Amino acid sequence: AGAAGAAGAAGAAGSTNDERDSGYGASGQTFFLVPADDEGLRPDQSLDLIGMRGSATGFVSLHGCVVGDEDRLGPLGEATRIIAGVRRTGATLGAVSLGIASALLDLAVEQVNRRPGPPDQVTRFRLVDLATRIEAAHAVIDRSGRRDAADPGLATLHSKLFATETAEQVGVEVARLLGSAGYTVANRVNGLMADARAVAHMGPTNDLCRELVSSTWLG
Repeated sequence: AGAAGAAGAAGAAGSTNDERDSGYGASGQTFFLVPADDEGLRPDQSLDLIGMRGSATGFVSLHGCVVGDEDRLGPLGEATRIIAGVRRTGATLGAVSLGIASALLDLAVEQVNRRPGPPDQVTRFRLVDLATRIEAAHAVIDRSGRRDAADPGLATLHSKLFATETAEQVGVEVARLLGSAGYTVANRVNGLMADARAVAHMGPTNDLCRELVSSTWLG
């Protein structure tokens, strides 16, 4: 559900029949909008996150909320298909990870150039390798956005997986590159690394992405 404190309504999925399938969630779920001023809608944004602190992340609980058909989003029982449809648009959280990875590389280049004398060959080559990983993530995300893959939804899942893994790997390498200079709370590398880890947990989580992709092969 969305955070009611940051919007005029919260989205909630409710079971409208008992059908279930082997995919993501229950096939009998339907999306509804619950007005933010409903007394039974109780948001909790007390989580003290280590990253993505600008995100309105939290929990929403429902207590005796009543919604009508006018509050329904999409057809009855079609919540899972709506979610799958969003993936097919090519919109991917991988783009967030790409931005984080790019910021990490920029930070590394900036701080390496502050050192006295030009960087040695090993450092230069390490930076090039990081830039190459980022370029590869960019290509996967572009393909997702173009929606020209045989299955655009799968391409979106792959883009999220690859870009989030890339951002975390780049973060670890940049932290190593900076050495003790990066081992301070004030150094931005640590905030960016926390942000990189957070995207992997955003829906669909990376493990759910893997489950959804593997189910197309294994049934």
